[in-house]
Formats: sequence, C-alpha cells, structure tokens
Amino acid sequence: MRSEDELNRVIALYSDMIKRICLIHLKNHADTEDIFQGVFLKYVLSSVVFENDAHEKAWFIRVTINACKDLLKSFFTIVPLILLKCMNKLQLKFLKRIRQLLKQFYDCLKNIVRSFTYIIMKVIQLQKSVRFWEKM
Repeated sequence: MRSEDELNRVIALYSDMIKRICLIHLKNHADTEDIFQGVFLKYVLSSVVFENDAHEKAWFIRVTINACKDLLKSFFTIVPLILLKCMNKLQLKFLKRIRQLLKQFYDCLKNIVRSFTYIIMKVIQLQKSVRFWEKM
C-alpha cells in the first residue's frame, strides 16, 4: 500500500491526463469521476514497482483505458429513465402479443388433439369390430 504523499504526487501529475482519457472514451462526467477514483484506488492498493516515470505514466494510461473499456462493455451500464419507460411499454406490448400468439397456438393445438383423439377412437372401434367379426 502506498503512502498519502505518493498518492498526492501522482494525483498532481496525472489527474488531468486521466480525466481527459476518461472523457474521450466515456463522454460522461459521472462515469469519468468513477473511473478516476477507481484508477487511483488501484494505484494505492497495487504493489507494482515502477522502473521510471515513463513506466508509471504508461501504467496509469493503460489502467485508465482498461477501466473505461470495462465500464463500456459492462452489463450494468446506466440506462436513461426515459429509455427504460419506453422499453417497459414495448415489453408490455411484446408480452401481450406473445400471449395472444400462445393462445392461438393453444387453440389450434387443442383442435389437433381433439381431431387426433377422434381418429384414434374410430380406429379402436374399428379394431374391436374386426375382432368381433373374426371370432364369428
């Protein structure tokens, strides 16, 4: 774990760069702040020993870009409320349509089963009558 002095030094050096990278990738200030905090938290908790300033800077750039990509491909990204309301309406319409189609399918299937049952019953009756006539 790194000291507070080290953290203050890297924040002074790299904070603007990290915010710019985040804004370029995310185009959102709230997500930028989240990634910004996450990158410096990773730095504080990491035990990486940097060879020089260029290595340290490259590490910050890479960690920032990876964190942005992880956020963008995350399943739990934030969806605007208006979009959620529209999605709910579309989902309800979709579910109603599915329900209608299933009912139609069920009615059709019910008719097929009835017809099949009727045919089977006729075959069974015919078979019984043939057996009856064979016995005579």
